[in-house]
Amino acid sequence: ILGLALQWYARSLEFWGLYLFAFTASMLALNVIYSSMNGLIADFVPGEQVGQANGVIAMLSVCGAVSSFAVFHMIGELGPFYVFYIGVIAFTVGTTFFAANRPPTPYDPVHQDLVEGNGAVPTNFSPAANCEGQMFDRSITSADIKRAFFISPTEHRDFFLILVSRTLYYMGVSSQAFLMYYLRDTLSISEVESERFTAVLAVVGQFCGVLTAFPVGYLSDKLSNGRKKYVYLACAILALCNLALIGAGSKTNVTLITCILGAANGIYLTMDGSLAIDALPNKEEAARFLGIWGVGAFIGTALGPMIGGPVLMLFLSPAGGYGPAGYALLLTLSAVYLTGSAIVLRSTSVN
Repeated sequence: ILGLALQWYARSLEFWGLYLFAFTASMLALNVIYSSMNGLIADFVPGEQVGQANGVIAMLSVCGAVSSFAVFHMIGELGPFYVFYIGVIAFTVGTTFFAANRPPTPYDPVHQDLVEGNGAVPTNFSPAANCEGQMFDRSITSADIKRAFFISPTEHRDFFLILVSRTLYYMGVSSQAFLMYYLRDTLSISEVESERFTAVLAVVGQFCGVLTAFPVGYLSDKLSNGRKKYVYLACAILALCNLALIGAGSKTNVTLITCILGAANGIYLTMDGSLAIDALPNKEEAARFLGIWGVGAFIGTALGPMIGGPVLMLFLSPAGGYGPAGYALLLTLSAVYLTGSAIVLRSTSVN
């Protein structure tokens, strides 16, 4: 909340140094929230309802993204939108404070001196006192910091492979970053029209994701048929749709493909979170493991455009923009990443 308020203030004064500081602080806080939110799912939701819970979260996340488009369109200015966003966050923080009131876990992830050898909590254990002691009495060491960012490829093999699979998925879907240019150059429309059409496609795709997110989580829990086959299906559909975009040729075809892409994304987002929780190496450290798992999305969305941008630059069109061969190679690479995501996941032993 403070970071957003400072961004609003710095923007009004055009104090860009302060804006950069506030934006960085906000992004760091957002990552803390993301890790904690995923940890709460593991803490509160029974194993047989994890699919449904992640379906609801995926559905609400997509609804939030679509709603933000609508609100920003109605407000029309960025300044008041900051106020709206601050109000939404204040409401959600208050709701979480009263709803997620789980007592501190009696666990020290480094020294493990709070839990007896048989896993039982000592009779003289005081959650508040021990939690306070962990927070203030023991200093944070370099080993703690290293451990917070590390997943062993051997000790935690399945979870590590799920992280790699997730990274490849986000590399694959990152081709969406070039959607506006793709529409402009392949459909031969103006830049203004391509911007508008991109916004329409974003809303349409997100809406289709809402339609599949919860049902697939519900089916996974009720049928008890695992998560991986749904991820395989989503990755296959996404890969084929990326290839189909190479020869789409019209707004109608692009819109139809986007609907299918959105629906497949909804399936993946639900099963991805469910699979990560199912494969947690240690439920007591859910927030740490899921925080590292979340980094896969940031790495993937960064690496994809870093590779895709230079690929397009190799195929500059004499008429301006990028040539069809560049987009064909970009979308083929996306399909390869998505296929790789499914192949890596197939190597895990969890279902």
